[in-house]
Amino acid sequence: VLVAALHTPVQLAKALATIDQISGGRMIAGMGTGWSTDEFQATGATRADRGRFLDETLDVFDAVWGPDPVTFRSPRVVIDNASVLPKPASKIPVLLGGGSSKAVQRIAKRADGWLPLLTSPGPAGAAELRASWDRIREMASEYGRDTSRMEMVVVGNVTFTDRPAGPDRSAFVGTLDQIMDDVQTAAEAGADELIVDLNLQDWFTSTRQMLETAVEIRERAAAS
Repeated sequence: VLVAALHTPVQLAKALATIDQISGGRMIAGMGTGWSTDEFQATGATRADRGRFLDETLDVFDAVWGPDPVTFRSPRVVIDNASVLPKPASKIPVLLGGGSSKAVQRIAKRADGWLPLLTSPGPAGAAELRASWDRIREMASEYGRDTSRMEMVVVGNVTFTDRPAGPDRSAFVGTLDQIMDDVQTAAEAGADELIVDLNLQDWFTSTRQMLETAVEIRERAAAS
């Protein structure tokens, strides 16, 4: 998930369009408001700016990824009857993170999907996530949108433990067997895809080790 307030909207739109061209139309953009006050301060933004900057960035995407000439005006961006290149190879899906009431409304109104975290393991976690996703799609329908084209891509931030984590553990924290249980929980919640993020591991000292673990998770998930 890219934090909108940390990027210049037009430059980000051009960068994403470039990746989409290079990849043959396979770019999917994940966007969010962010949470780190330190990051905002480092780029001259504040927490109060984050929602407004995300909305502005999405507006810029709509404008510059459309036909030329582009005319657009916002507090930070002025484009006056200009050609803005490159264009994406095809429409870039934009998925949004977040779970606050404002974030949910933004997802329902204008996103192509949702990037949630699975917070609780087991049936309770699946039911909670499924209920939130149902609510987002219900709201999207009220906005007149085609919800069949929206996707939920769950993000699993994995932290491995040497011994099985207790019953009060967070999702994607525990042994490999417990992580595989959480993969199944995400599927039961209705996830279209799952991002398994392994970069939190201090003991991953090489790319090969991380890839071998990723392959094992994928093979076990496919077998189940």
